[in-house]
Amino acid sequence: MLKQNYLNLILSGAALSAILLGAYWLNQPDAVAPQNGTCQLHHSDCRFEIAGRVGQISVLPRPVPIEEPLAITLQLPEGSRLLSGYIEGINMYMGKIPVIVEQAEGRTVRAVSFLGSCSEPQMQWRLVLQLQDANENKVTQSWAFITRL
Repeated sequence: MLKQNYLNLILSGAALSAILLGAYWLNQPDAVAPQNGTCQLHHSDCRFEIAGRVGQISVLPRPVPIEEPLAITLQLPEGSRLLSGYIEGINMYMGKIPVIVEQAEGRTVRAVSFLGSCSEPQMQWRLVLQLQDANENKVTQSWAFITRL
């Protein structure tokens, strides 16, 4: 009887460990290539390159608002397209906040997102876009920005 209880205790501990490890792994941010240069979206528009072709991204208004719509305008490099996008917190986990495309016309994409408030007086964020180049290769680009309470 004692041996059975000991075995049940070990199996329960192993199952709990597997569940906790899985939850930890699922909540890790995706591996994202570092942003190009030091451009920060809360200061200015940012240029980026995909397969040698230049694009540009901007967020408005500035300073970047909290709990208000955030307009994102993307001028894609020739032959590229936006697959998906999200914003994530850098200094505090805030989940993955979707970037929602409102209009795509030619190389210009207009999207919107909405940042929630948190207890940090200065929140650091990362805008991550999954793009596809003219050769159908998937490319990840990211840009940092901050908000202040």
